[in-house]
Amino acid sequence: MENDEIEVELNVKGRKIKIRGSNLTDILSQLDNEVSKTIERILTKIEPVNSDVDSNSLQFIIKNFKPKSFYDKILTCIYYLHKRGNTIFNQNELRETFMEALFPLPKNTIDLLNKLETKGFVAVHREKRGGLKSWYITQEGLEYVERGFEQEVDK
Repeated sequence: MENDEIEVELNVKGRKIKIRGSNLTDILSQLDNEVSKTIERILTKIEPVNSDVDSNSLQFIIKNFKPKSFYDKILTCIYYLHKRGNTIFNQNELRETFMEALFPLPKNTIDLLNKLETKGFVAVHREKRGGLKSWYITQEGLEYVERGFEQEVDK
């Protein structure tokens, strides 16, 4: 290496990258090139999205959000109902969606809905559906699902 050359060595997840240049502009240009190559390698490994899959389908939503807790699974089903146009639902519609999702049925759907209501994720609707109490997902509930079931940090 010549005296007036700059050498930078980066270790990115076990892959060492050496960059040499005579000035900062050369170094940054080479670094940009290395980043572009890395991104290209990553993108070629990603499977293309099947255009036949509906992004509002229940299986797509489950796969995308990966709910783990019972509450998250219920909210995922409610989110799905909302996305397909059922802005209000009753416990029977929710149980049907649970079965469609191949989730085990909750023992007491009403208790779980009441807890989600306490958290502000769902609210009771003034109208009954099929003679039963009905709910709707709140904006807070929608955002909670879309954040991947993470609570928003207070500012």
